[in-house]
Amino acid sequence: MRIRVLVAVPLALLLSACAGVPASVPKPTPAASKLALGGPFTCADRTGGLDGKGFASLPQVKSLTVDRQAGLDRLIFEFTAGASGPDNVPSYSISQRFEPQFLHNDPQQTVTLRGSTGMELDFGAVAATHGFWTFLATPSRLLHTLGPVDYGTDLSTVREVALLGYFDPASSSITPGVSSPAHWGIGLASRACFRVTELSHPARLVVDFDTAQPAPTLGPFALTQILDATFADALHGFVLGAGCSTGIQECRLMIEQTADGGQHWVASPAPDLPAYPVDGNGGWHLRFGTALDGWLYGPQLYATHDGGRSWTLARASSITSLVSAGQSVWALEGSCPNGCSLSLERSDDAGRAWSRVNLPQLDRAGFAVPARVDATHGWILAWGIETQTRATLLRTSDGGATWQPIPVPCTPSLGTSGVVAASSPSNLWVVCGGVPGAGQQLKQLSRSDDGGAHWTTSDLSSSGYVADLAVTSASRGWLAFGRGPLSTTVDGGRTWRTSIENNESGMAFVRFVDPLHGWAASAQQLYRTSDGGMHWVTALTAVAS
Repeated sequence: MRIRVLVAVPLALLLSACAGVPASVPKPTPAASKLALGGPFTCADRTGGLDGKGFASLPQVKSLTVDRQAGLDRLIFEFTAGASGPDNVPSYSISQRFEPQFLHNDPQQTVTLRGSTGMELDFGAVAATHGFWTFLATPSRLLHTLGPVDYGTDLSTVREVALLGYFDPASSSITPGVSSPAHWGIGLASRACFRVTELSHPARLVVDFDTAQPAPTLGPFALTQILDATFADALHGFVLGAGCSTGIQECRLMIEQTADGGQHWVASPAPDLPAYPVDGNGGWHLRFGTALDGWLYGPQLYATHDGGRSWTLARASSITSLVSAGQSVWALEGSCPNGCSLSLERSDDAGRAWSRVNLPQLDRAGFAVPARVDATHGWILAWGIETQTRATLLRTSDGGATWQPIPVPCTPSLGTSGVVAASSPSNLWVVCGGVPGAGQQLKQLSRSDDGGAHWTTSDLSSSGYVADLAVTSASRGWLAFGRGPLSTTVDGGRTWRTSIENNESGMAFVRFVDPLHGWAASAQQLYRTSDGGMHWVTALTAVAS
């Protein structure tokens, strides 16, 4: 027996919901499927579709069809075409989940759909005048007009499909009249391989789930790439990596934890998230302020307050940088693909509650890096490539409540990237980089002994790209270079020597928790020192994928 459910959202229903009148979900309308699609199934996450070119050309979600056919369960998302735009499927990303748990954004809460596993489907910008959404004021503010849009099925694999909302549109820079990504969750009875087909006339996205063959069994997960690392003190450390399975093309976030300075490591729970985000929101990073309080950030922000045993979603928006000192946390929210605008979010309770700090200097900054030396003193170095915004340097001495601009040491031609670090409220270092290419990049080091009021600047001749900076005193510092080595100076940057040679893949980061204990890593090796960087030994190795 074939079952097909067609769900459309008429404008009258939308308007009644906006006015506060309870709206009922339309009754399913049976319809016969005329699609005869073929092609191989895959078990790998994927992206596709086309981005819109202005409001008039953006499609709208018209209907969702749920269909059962021989050997597969089928979902069909149909779109209208904009007034002057092409008949194309909007940009989308599909990621698989081990558990059928998803984020619902309005109100913000975790929901569990029917089934034992799941899939997440996010659409890019779509027009919102006649479909599921409407707007209030400019910049646009989304109204969740229909409440939970949730459809249960009696299919063999697809058990529930739910429109879960949007990624914090009120705090993002969104083109007026255009929604942030539409966020769908799909509950599955069991893991299934799938295929995706994009159709036109009309524009449709077809997702077929293979019900004839079981999905390959997941093999054991192993750490195959080091993504980031963080250390609360000389003993307690956490490594964030890509954990990949041998039995299927699947890589999820994985955390390794040490309590003895890196001599032994144990796997620690991590949120069920793809190690490599497929929606263009950047990668994942990890920071711990204490042995108990930590934050996983990137496309979203997660927090733990029990040493990584459990994680909760703290913010649904993209976080580009995060630094902490004790219970005080600063997070830079937003990204250049979302309008080249950042905002500073501040928490005084380890990330449980947040408040926004008014910093107009970040309104056109697509990138920024913060640094702090204690609970009161810190800096933010910001710049914008797409917006042609020159570098900006801000300083605070009251825990981030107020900020003052100070002279920027970057030569204008080198203000496309940079790192900032400090060992005290007065000792501040900034490295600015130019446009990278062919393993080379013009680089410039500036040092200040009065918190950034005055600078001493010199050129850097090392190969590679500026990746990270750590300083432990006015004379000692370390620079990690992408496609280059880890270099160190003991004379305030006048001369440098190589500490770790890694020119092929390069170094990703360098961190010190005190003048003696430090950590540095490439994508495959984590190194540690306990004598102030005189000697480095391997602490953890990722296996070849």
